[in-house]
Amino acid sequence: MIHRLGPIYGVDEPADQLPAACDCDTLQLATKHTVGLIACPAFSTGAFGYPKDLAAQIALTTVLDVSRALLAVKLIRFVLFTVADLELH
Repeated sequence: MIHRLGPIYGVDEPADQLPAACDCDTLQLATKHTVGLIACPAFSTGAFGYPKDLAAQIALTTVLDVSRALLAVKLIRFVLFTVADLELH
């Protein structure tokens, strides 16, 4: 299992780049350790206050961009808490 914390919105800067960097790092680490399945929650959108619509856009864009180069990862699944989160993704 790879676990990471996302940025705290309004505190950790640059807020527009950190979520993508975290997603990239996680996916590259998964590749390094030949992890075939990834489950992605909506990072930082709970207690860390990141706006859910921005988080979804960043996560989906990053995963689509990075996933083309991943050899070991066969499935990336977004695991979301609410129907509203699902609709954003």
